Amino acid sequence: GMYRKPGDPIPPDPLAAPLLLVHEPGLLGLDSNLAWAVLGRVLENVSGRDLDTLAAEELSMPLSLASAGFQRPADLSAAHRKGKAEPALIARDRAALGFHASTADLARVLQALIPAEGG
Repeated sequence: GMYRKPGDPIPPDPLAAPLLLVHEPGLLGLDSNLAWAVLGRVLENVSGRDLDTLAAEELSMPLSLASAGFQRPADLSAAHRKGKAEPALIARDRAALGFHASTADLARVLQALIPAEGG
């Protein structure tokens, strides 16, 4: 589908990579990370900030998140297949553009999204 094959070059712009249709449009619904790429691009264009800065300033800092963001943490191990490290996926192919957060950070985000009782 939309995923690159091992050895394919990684485009500098995730939206510049060609999309390959696997099924006739409208025939089958599939989850797609492309929506995150489009949303990320819209947010960057509207805010004038890159997505990582935007997430830090609007989400991580206000909620005091310790490790959430789009930059891959140095201590995060690479994916492996058959004992060999896999190349990093382009942003479009990573779930939610590669946004990561600890369980504690996700709990803080959920608490912020759930209105207080009686509120």
